[in-house]
Amino acid sequence: MRLSMDNVVWPSVFQILDFTLKFEETILEIVPSSLFLLVGILVCLHYRRQPIYIRDGPLLFVKLGAAAILVGLQVGSLALRSTAEAYRTNTTIAAAALDVVASCGLVVVLIAEHRHAIRASAFLGLYLVFSIFIDAIEARSYFNRDMSALGAVSVSSAVIRLILLILDEVPKMNLIIDPIIRDASGKEATSGFWSRSLFFFMGPIFRHGFKHTLRLQDLAAIGIEFSSRRLFTEISKHWNPTEEMGSYALLLACFHTWKGPLYATLLPRLLLTGFNFSQPYILQAVVSTINSTDDSSDGILGDKSRLDAYLVVATFLVFVGSGLSRGVSAHMKYRLVIRVRGGLIALTMDKSQRLNLPDAQKNVPISLMSAEVGGIAEALPQCIEIPFSFLESGLGVYLLWRFIRRSGFIIVCPLVFATMVSMTFAHFSAPAAKAWNKRIELRVSKISQVLAQLPAIKMLGLAPKIADYIQYLRIQEVETSKTSRSITAGAVASASFCDLITPTTIIAAAIFWGGFGGEFTAEVVYPVLALVAHVQEPLAALFTSLPAAKTITVYFARTQEFLCQPEHEDPRIKPGELAAQPISDFAALAVFEGVAVARRCSETAVLQNIDLEILHGSTTAVLGPTGSGKSTFIDAMLGEADIMDGRLLIKDIPIAYCGQSVYLPNTTIQECIVGHSQYAEPWFNTVVECCQLVEDLQRLPGGKDYIVGPGGMALSGGQRIRVSIARAAFSLAQLVILDDSLSSLDGPTARALLQALLGENGLFKQSRTAVVISSNMADSVDFADQYVVLEGEGKISVSTPQSDPDIRSRLEWLFKPESEATSNSAQSAGNASTDQASGNAVSEPDDQNTDAKLGQQVGMSLYSFWLKSAGGMIFSVWLFLVILTGVADGSPKIILRYWVAEAVYDEGYFILYTAMPFVASGLCFVSILLLFRVLAPRTARGLHEELTKSVFKASLGVLGAVNTGSIMNMYSLDMNLVARMIPSYTHNTFYYTSCGLMQLGIVLAGALYLLAAIPFLGLVLFFLQRFYLRTSRQLRQLDLEAQAPLVTSIQDTSRGLVYIRSFRWQTQNMDRNFHLLDEAQKPVYLLYCAQVFLALVLDIVAAVLALLLVIFAVYLRHAASGNAVGVSFLSLIVISQCFNAVIVSWTHLETSIGALSRLRKFTQNTPREQDGNTPLPVGWPSAGKVEVKISAAHYETGLDQPQRLPVLKNIAFSIEPGKKVGIIGRSGSGKTSILSALLGFLPYNGSIKIDDVEVRDAPRDELRSRIVTITQDNIILEGTIRQNLLPFDAAWGDQPVGPMTEKDTIEAARKDTILREVLVRLRIWDSLEEIGELDAIVDKVGYSHGELQMLCIARAVVRRRLTGSRLVLVDEGTSTVDRWRDVLVRQTMKQYFSDCTIIVIAHRDETIADANMTLTLSHGEVIRRR
Repeated sequence: MRLSMDNVVWPSVFQILDFTLKFEETILEIVPSSLFLLVGILVCLHYRRQPIYIRDGPLLFVKLGAAAILVGLQVGSLALRSTAEAYRTNTTIAAAALDVVASCGLVVVLIAEHRHAIRASAFLGLYLVFSIFIDAIEARSYFNRDMSALGAVSVSSAVIRLILLILDEVPKMNLIIDPIIRDASGKEATSGFWSRSLFFFMGPIFRHGFKHTLRLQDLAAIGIEFSSRRLFTEISKHWNPTEEMGSYALLLACFHTWKGPLYATLLPRLLLTGFNFSQPYILQAVVSTINSTDDSSDGILGDKSRLDAYLVVATFLVFVGSGLSRGVSAHMKYRLVIRVRGGLIALTMDKSQRLNLPDAQKNVPISLMSAEVGGIAEALPQCIEIPFSFLESGLGVYLLWRFIRRSGFIIVCPLVFATMVSMTFAHFSAPAAKAWNKRIELRVSKISQVLAQLPAIKMLGLAPKIADYIQYLRIQEVETSKTSRSITAGAVASASFCDLITPTTIIAAAIFWGGFGGEFTAEVVYPVLALVAHVQEPLAALFTSLPAAKTITVYFARTQEFLCQPEHEDPRIKPGELAAQPISDFAALAVFEGVAVARRCSETAVLQNIDLEILHGSTTAVLGPTGSGKSTFIDAMLGEADIMDGRLLIKDIPIAYCGQSVYLPNTTIQECIVGHSQYAEPWFNTVVECCQLVEDLQRLPGGKDYIVGPGGMALSGGQRIRVSIARAAFSLAQLVILDDSLSSLDGPTARALLQALLGENGLFKQSRTAVVISSNMADSVDFADQYVVLEGEGKISVSTPQSDPDIRSRLEWLFKPESEATSNSAQSAGNASTDQASGNAVSEPDDQNTDAKLGQQVGMSLYSFWLKSAGGMIFSVWLFLVILTGVADGSPKIILRYWVAEAVYDEGYFILYTAMPFVASGLCFVSILLLFRVLAPRTARGLHEELTKSVFKASLGVLGAVNTGSIMNMYSLDMNLVARMIPSYTHNTFYYTSCGLMQLGIVLAGALYLLAAIPFLGLVLFFLQRFYLRTSRQLRQLDLEAQAPLVTSIQDTSRGLVYIRSFRWQTQNMDRNFHLLDEAQKPVYLLYCAQVFLALVLDIVAAVLALLLVIFAVYLRHAASGNAVGVSFLSLIVISQCFNAVIVSWTHLETSIGALSRLRKFTQNTPREQDGNTPLPVGWPSAGKVEVKISAAHYETGLDQPQRLPVLKNIAFSIEPGKKVGIIGRSGSGKTSILSALLGFLPYNGSIKIDDVEVRDAPRDELRSRIVTITQDNIILEGTIRQNLLPFDAAWGDQPVGPMTEKDTIEAARKDTILREVLVRLRIWDSLEEIGELDAIVDKVGYSHGELQMLCIARAVVRRRLTGSRLVLVDEGTSTVDRWRDVLVRQTMKQYFSDCTIIVIAHRDETIADANMTLTLSHGEVIRRR
């Protein structure tokens, strides 16, 4: 059937309801084919530059076979159309020929893409889908014109294209050639465009998560493009910090790095805008159709019925297209977020390896990862919406002008209001957010430092004080957050007001300015309000997106500030840096040429004029008193000190280092020893034997697979040292540096280790390893080839055994006068002070022990756990306000329905309609303010307090078993959830639920026949949330679990940075961090995908509802009025957003609350120390009598862990008041465990009494605070010298305001006098005189490790003098000081502790030479006493 209209593109009169042939040939063939060929050439040129990733195989051959058939069909179509002269137009041959060329081009693109692309492109997937639709349209046209042959060819072509589309969607994971890329690529990374867009790759995860428990290994790789190493490499190309760069340099670097993924979000977002703004026209057509009086009786074959069918199809396409566009756009946004997140975290991890030590030890990357980078990831999708908000607002104004003329321009007023108000909030929100994040960073940093020394803090009885300080930091953080929360409340309330007042403004303008043309009918009002609804959304988004944009710049600036911190500069000179001297001429490993050395960031040289060579196979002993600069000398060799003068030349080789502060990651003993070296069983056994670890491995559970605990907490001090030395020996480095590493070992073990390593047949001698050893052991002199003697005041001398045979006597002569002078000069002052203190000694109990146990909870227990601190009444009031807000939000549509039914202007309706936005926004502001200012702060403080109590009351055994990274995760990520996420998700869940129910009620009220779909809708939503929720909750839990190893690794990096640099393990450490970051990224990305999948399904559900509504409306016109259907359709436009927001918010809330299960489990199930109920007498211990008779004692274990073997067995001894007892034994024999039992850390069978008080019956923290304890590990608190010496005097949050009273002034002066006298007595006062004396900051004093130990001893002396305690426990109190300083300490202790009972653990015989009794321990038992 030939039609005259086929010769024009768009005729004025259509003979049939169909496109013309010329339109199809021009618009549906020539244009798409030309575009495909043009873009296809560019695509092929792009693939030509890529390597071949995919091997050829059956998949490619099947694709080529199908493509060849398609070419044949297109050639047949060309032949048929060439011979059909009756239907041929002037574009027929050109269109058919282009189809043939395009099909041939498709073959080329298929081959290039299959080989050079890991996954199919969106270009090919979209082209094939559009081609299928075009073939279907053409087939219909041919069949309508009796061109059956061409119609059959078009149908066949559509089928072949569908087959090609399916083949293109097949994942190519198993065909990837490179195994590294194959391992990093999952189903999504190798699937086609439509599989990715419809999230088919999430199917296996949802099924597994629904039926089983998800584990990290169950999550497939997310793609090589998200590899942390790749992201780091990409961002590093654009990130080059300089002094001249601006404050937005990091933000711009991210933009330039990932501008491609950013641009990929634009096209689907533009399509979403087009689909959304098509909905008002669909609404207008539906209402017009219902209100039409033409009831044609032509049946379904009539033209009007055909138009109705097209209306149904258009509704389906618009709503489904909107859902797909929204899903693809959100997917692209989150892919960009994962890239930015991974790149920034990788940058911070790399930076942490290149910082100076003091900056690195603050653990800033941990807080950056949870606060700044997390904030960027949250705000980035909102920022991308900003240009579309303005675009959609402008487009909405134009379309409104087409509907209601000049009245439409009134919408500019809400737009201007929204912009101005949101920019105002953005101006204030950024500084508020910055201040809040600073508080978070401070708290997390302090907690990280406290956790590293928590066991020793508990031994001193300082746990309650430090816990109060940690909680005080949280309270300050919460108070600071209230400003940001109030701004957020104002912004949300303003957004709500603008959202609701906009339709009111438009209605008023249209009524008063005649925009409705005198008609107030459904055909006019509802399309206008539908347009307004699509303008409201971007307007409301401005209130959050503009502040988010301002905040995100603050987050980037904070991250940039960290990345721009000064980096570690190695002042050493490597042979390759010497232009005039070849590398081969550099024979020594290290050469000092007139070197003057200063501590890092200090301008004063500690050592001067060092001239020294360290040769292969030599052993150099560095000797000198405490504080003389031994560690500074070692730091210079490691590149961690400043060279003020001269040159230090050192070979560019790894240096095996073992320092006074041991670095052991929380892993097995074998992995600690091997490190990043290659494991070899024979060599490992040799090293273990030489380092005297064989006996220890035999006794430890699991042997070499024994987990050492955080910082080696599960090992004794001596075992930690020997494992660290074993790591240095195992590395086979040419140069080994031991910085006073033997001080924590008992004498026999230390001598045996020296002999095995440095003896004539020692391990280092046999391997010709150069060794630099700094030690206070005189025996180390016997193994040295040269001596470096530090004589004080920067002087240094170098000698050899041949030139200085009397080195021992020379050292004694050199330092003995200073010690004696010190002792004599301080003696008189000390005696005077003792008399004064004895009369004024007070004993003030400091019992701050509380034990709040949570009861067993079931069902909604996690919600109850979160709300426990908030209060039920205030929560009920808030919930009532939120429900009222949701009802008030939906009320304008109900009012409007009755108003439109009247079809006239009514003043009463107008006033009521106008008042509702003010009521709803007012309720919104009050409810959010109540949540953010009252409820959220209460829960934030309460849960933090519960966690802090659990951590500080946990037993030592539990702290040794729990990963500190997990505890840090609870303090950072979980507390961030409590403070920020959960309150917002709670509000959104209840608010959108009430709004959604209101909108659903409005839809059903206007279309009662949709009630039949409610059961189906409820069933879908039920299974959807159940299926989705179970998986998403597990993904969130996996997110938190995957973060813990990463946090631990960052902590380990900061603690062991000197070791990592010296061993040259930066690359291996970054590889490990990259792997951990990749694992941490997987659950985050998959959780994002699950959320987008949920939104897509809900959009499809809304599309089905819209389809049903239109079907019933156009085919059952008398079932409902146009007014009722109009308001229902209007609600349908936003109902999918409400449903999506409800389930997304609820799921976020469930996953966030579910993440608190770990927090609740820790707080409720972590074994706490059981306090006794016996109050301690005033002045206890007043005598110091100790009676011990126990059969067994063991460390407590964590939850679900087997009971440990006893560490003490059959211990019995009695100490009379004023006596001194020494405890000796091999490292790991149980010496420290005896002190732990005396301090109440170990459950025991038997009795331990101190001054007739049973230890188990006493309050633990008060007991420890009453006993003076000197721990093996130095406890140095951030702050001044005074604060370190008087830690029990600290108070936070309740300091009195105003000047001190005269009594307080006198007492403070007395304490300062005591502090000064003790510091002078211990010869560590001189360093303070020029930098503030007692107000000097400890970190800036520059104390050596030994001097810091002297400061800890001074703290114990001060504590004794102020409290009058008669029991002193000393655990290797002088292990890191030289023997001459040890004499001074013993003299000081003898003076100030003369009437005290003293129990001393020592490795030096002279330390316990004056002991009244000595106990020798082995394997937890006393084997000798004398």
